[in-house]
Amino acid sequence: MFEDGNMRKLLKTFTLSFFFHQWDGVGPLPDCAEPPKGIQMLWHPSIVKPYLTLLSECSNPDTLEGAAGALQNLAAGSWKWSVYIRAAVRKEKGLPILVELLRIDNDRVVCAVATALRNMALDVRNKELIGMFSDSQSPSFSVKMLSYGMCVARPTCSNTCEQMPCVY
Repeated sequence: MFEDGNMRKLLKTFTLSFFFHQWDGVGPLPDCAEPPKGIQMLWHPSIVKPYLTLLSECSNPDTLEGAAGALQNLAAGSWKWSVYIRAAVRKEKGLPILVELLRIDNDRVVCAVATALRNMALDVRNKELIGMFSDSQSPSFSVKMLSYGMCVARPTCSNTCEQMPCVY
């Protein structure tokens, strides 16, 4: 039906169009008008930096919970903008900020941060970095993540806590 070269070209075109949202946080966003306009500003990766600034400089628990919750929601799922948000958080060095916030003595903040970290871990590179940053936090990291229903098993684990999302 197709010659070898045509099939490869068709497959390459399909692959590129299907996986166009695999942005690594470097360079311009694919299929995106810069700067964002209108409602697109709500989910554009440029919104990550102001949220991370709030998380690193603010001490108000309500603001911390809100900013972590916003990142949590923006990073959830497989929507192309969620993939971009997760890459932007990594690029802006937001993962250690989130891990550090697990030390706060406020359950609502810790819950929002733990869930944001779970969503960030949907990205394989983020998952590795969260594990690396959390090693310096152990055992408090493991205890807090488990208390919010998230598995913290190492990659060698067979995920014995199958009911829980796995961070590693």
